Amino acid sequence: SPDNKNRQAARMYATKCKDLITADYDYLNILDVIGEGTQSITGGIKSELVEKSYKYVVETHKRLIIAGDTKLSSRYGNLRSYLESRLHLWNIQPCI
Repeated sequence: SPDNKNRQAARMYATKCKDLITADYDYLNILDVIGEGTQSITGGIKSELVEKSYKYVVETHKRLIIAGDTKLSSRYGNLRSYLESRLHLWNIQPCI
């Protein structure tokens, strides 16, 4: 029946949505924008975009450390750690 098919589709999409959520380093839930769940979406994020974003975050993080901006450098450091924890999924080498 159409109603049963709608329920099945809703259940499938709910499962896919759950795959996009993970616990961060502080154990709070976050949207895992470059995790395995995102990677499995057909036509999703391209590796080149992940790499470009990662390089921007690394350069900005370094610049903020040099500038002595502890508040923002800490935030970019957390973002950098998150990105680096998922680079292997996209076959990207971490920056030094």
